[in-house]
Amino acid sequence: MAFFVTFGIIYTVFILGYGQLTAADDIDNRIAFLETLAANVDYSAHANEIQLEDIKLRADKLDASLENERDFLALLSLFMLVRRVTGPDIGFDARVARPNTQLQDQQTVIFHHIQTNQGAGYNVSNGRFTCPQHGIYQFASTIPSKSNDTIDCEMVMDFVQVGRFHANPPGLDQATQVVVLECQVGQQVWVRQLHGANGTILLGGKREFPSFSGHLCCSFSYLSLVLPFRRAADPNIGFDAQIYGPNVQLSDQETVIFNHIHTNQGAGYNVTNGRFTCPQHGIFQFASTVSSKLGGTLDSEMAMDTIQIGRLQANSPGFDQATQVVVVECRVGQQV
Repeated sequence: MAFFVTFGIIYTVFILGYGQLTAADDIDNRIAFLETLAANVDYSAHANEIQLEDIKLRADKLDASLENERDFLALLSLFMLVRRVTGPDIGFDARVARPNTQLQDQQTVIFHHIQTNQGAGYNVSNGRFTCPQHGIYQFASTIPSKSNDTIDCEMVMDFVQVGRFHANPPGLDQATQVVVLECQVGQQVWVRQLHGANGTILLGGKREFPSFSGHLCCSFSYLSLVLPFRRAADPNIGFDAQIYGPNVQLSDQETVIFNHIHTNQGAGYNVTNGRFTCPQHGIFQFASTVSSKLGGTLDSEMAMDTIQIGRLQANSPGFDQATQVVVVECRVGQQV
């Protein structure tokens, strides 16, 4: 009986001890599980933070992309506005279609017959072109002499001479000038009889030889708005130079130095050596007029990198004019 009691007590203790061990192991397992779960939660939270940062980064990129798209659309609208305002849609061409006209001192030549007047800059009532936009303009005029007569004219901008014409007898001789000018809004350009050359007669009639034309090459209107986005090929390069001073004796292949600069947009023309250096690759138009001295003949050529691209000959008895206009492809650094 005592044995069974003892055995029962030992068994009960064993059961209790085993139960306690089992409970301890279960707690340890649960603690380990909770620690693993907590670690997983921390990892998930960290992963979620990374995902949130990634989502935020993508959202920022998307917002920047949308902003860039809005900027692009705004820039496109601006370019369309600038294109409408500064596009080459200003130009005129007018001729003299009336009988021969006797011109008085500094009398304006009226080119009555308008062939083109896009932008309405040319005024047929006073023979003047008024610049509607600030920009680089090219103007050209041809003046012929009447039979057995000489004619002397000049092109002026706001009463300042920018080009001169001299057509010789025996008549139907032609003098042509092409000039490139920076013209502010409201400035005027016209052709008139040269001071002191009274009573000469301008050839008119149905031949329409006398002509006056001009067009906008490059406008500076709203240019400051698009300057940071301007393409490198914008047409904002142009120059015009003349010879001021006494007659020049030229040696064989000596460069003619046009020492008085009217316009040098882009700084391509070098007055020290008389050469224009192309600042960018493109299609360029060049024009030159040379005059012979009294009793002499002048032979000149226009050259690009020492290769002839145009020839000009002004004949005796002097004050004859020769004009040459050429269009060439010019690469960066090439000289004309």
